[in-house]
Amino acid sequence: MNISSLNKEEAQDLLEHYKSELNKLAFQMNKANEVISEIEKHLKKRGNQNGNGRIVKSNGRVSNKISRTAQPEKRQAQIKKVSDNVTIVIPPISTRKKFTKKKTNGYRLSEWDNFILETLAAHNKPLVNSDFNTLALEHAKSTKSTDTPEQIRGKIIRSIHKLANKRKAIKKHNISGKGYAYGLAEWFNTAGNLRKAYKNELN
Repeated sequence: MNISSLNKEEAQDLLEHYKSELNKLAFQMNKANEVISEIEKHLKKRGNQNGNGRIVKSNGRVSNKISRTAQPEKRQAQIKKVSDNVTIVIPPISTRKKFTKKKTNGYRLSEWDNFILETLAAHNKPLVNSDFNTLALEHAKSTKSTDTPEQIRGKIIRSIHKLANKRKAIKKHNISGKGYAYGLAEWFNTAGNLRKAYKNELN
């Protein structure tokens, strides 16, 4: 590549293009690291138990102690004799913990939020609504989703709105006579205009 022949604007667009490529790779690497971490935790947890849920010691011996995660402790009912003719049974206290929802600031990305971001990163060019809808239907088919096409289109519209207006993760570019194309925020300059390298992808 003869970089010395590029003018200032072309060089800036090329720079932003490769920065975007690095961001995309970093995003994919982070996702891979998250999955690896989950698998390692799962294997570590499984590795400390045999098929019956008993704890396996480092010397290879099997402890008689049952893992709480494999088999919860059962508490026996208490029987109290009040008199010769009256006996009461006190039921065991449940050992289950109550499920409580954790409050978080903001909102987590939904399946379709992630779908839009990952689709843009994978195609490396702005996409219009019809592109998202076509790809979303293919994605739903591959994942055996029970949503109807109308429901999927509705979810895509809501995700685009959230990502563009609330999360600011994507921005829109007006295409004359075709409506808007959407791209990752980093594909736009500080003035909010789509960079030349990505405009060329729309031709």
